Amino acid sequence: MTGDGVNDVPAISNAHIGIAMGSGTQIAKDASDIILLDDNFQTIINALKEGRIIFSNIQKMFVYVLSTNIGETIGALIIGLPLPLLPIQILYTNLVTDTTLVIPLGLEPGDKQIMKNPPRKPNDPILKSYLIARIVIIAFAIGITTLSVYSVALIHLGQEKAMTLAFTSLVVMQWAKAFCSRELLESSFKQIFVKNIAFLIGLISSILMQVLALYSPLSAYLKISYVDFHLILLVIILDLIVIFTITEIHKYIGRKRNLTL
Repeated sequence: MTGDGVNDVPAISNAHIGIAMGSGTQIAKDASDIILLDDNFQTIINALKEGRIIFSNIQKMFVYVLSTNIGETIGALIIGLPLPLLPIQILYTNLVTDTTLVIPLGLEPGDKQIMKNPPRKPNDPILKSYLIARIVIIAFAIGITTLSVYSVALIHLGQEKAMTLAFTSLVVMQWAKAFCSRELLESSFKQIFVKNIAFLIGLISSILMQVLALYSPLSAYLKISYVDFHLILLVIILDLIVIFTITEIHKYIGRKRNLTL
């Protein structure tokens, strides 16, 4: 409810959201939840759009962080393998990859169709069952793929190189998951044409830091061994295929069910 006079006070007070005009009476302002300083109703629409974008970006950040962190906790000790990642490597992954990619997800410009979505109920959770399912599925995909890479490399290359490939696999899947998280229902590939300079900078920074971790003196501190580039490339291709395929299938199911988030 919007209003500016004394006669509007009862309606403003009883509305779910009462909005008073900035040029209105003081009692109307006191009774309202929001004061529209510029008296422009378009400002209300702009604020609603900004709020929806912020809420959507919070969802994207949750989906990315929870799926990647849960994936990291699926440890090899459960199936009796030697430790696939050292604590310093996990710490490096969380500090470098998560920081450079999760913050830009909060700066996404928002879907052009976001104002066509129906209003959310006040008691709706931030993450509905559809997104929780996405988190669980991707977390297991990350964990199983990392352990599979580690297990195969452990047999053929030894523990140190296997650990390096597992470390690389985990980081690359986080890159892919971050890109897929830019859009929660529509195809991830549509986001290629949506500008987000912060995400581009974050992704490039994360890639450069990973290159330094593999092929610079930093590798000694991270206990990383040299691995031929063609093996690194093979792992990268595998990781991208796994994450993009699973995510796109899940998004397609959501679109077919006409879900709203």
